[in-house]
Amino acid sequence: MVIDALANLLATRGVGAYHPDGTRYDGSQPAITDTVVPAKPDQLITLTLYPGSEGAGEDTRNPWTTPRLQVRTRAGTDPRVARQLDADVHAVLHGLGPTVLTDGTEVTDCYSLQSAAMSMGQDANGRWEFSRNYQLTIDH
Repeated sequence: MVIDALANLLATRGVGAYHPDGTRYDGSQPAITDTVVPAKPDQLITLTLYPGSEGAGEDTRNPWTTPRLQVRTRAGTDPRVARQLDADVHAVLHGLGPTVLTDGTEVTDCYSLQSAAMSMGQDANGRWEFSRNYQLTIDH
């Protein structure tokens, strides 16, 4: 549920629109999705959680987990629009914490990993895509 809570945070901060059922995106704001990269709309923020630095799994004796988050942004044929969308997400997530998300998850720290936003080039429809990874520390 961390993805839902982060998506809601980004939506609350005006970065995009999040509808967990994915059916109400009208294109007026970038859509925020969980892992899935749909063909439409053109402007998109996709959040994907993956295992962090602990590798094989979480230590059940430790109340913290350290997942990582990949954020993919996509926009039209102007790369500056996708780059700005990445910057808008970065402004919300980088340095986030300590904060309690809508689902009760406490994020004690969130920061962009050393690799800056990387261009993924253009997709088959000529839309520019960028990717950036974040390290989260979550207190359970």
